[in-house]
Amino acid sequence: MSQALNFMRRMPDNYDILGKYVGMDLRSLSSGTCMRMLKREVRQSVGCLAELDDLNSLATCITQFS
Repeated sequence: MSQALNFMRRMPDNYDILGKYVGMDLRSLSSGTCMRMLKREVRQSVGCLAELDDLNSLATCITQFS
């Protein structure tokens, strides 16, 4: 509960602005199919790049301690 309150109190940043922009674009689509496709693409892209970032972090960590 306290994490949710802290989240609501903080100032918006560039990521919040991007989220609102993506939401605005989603709402502007007239096709439900296109909406679902865009949502899926965004989720897949974020997930894929988060995995890549994790792998890069792990590789950096291993390199530093080898």
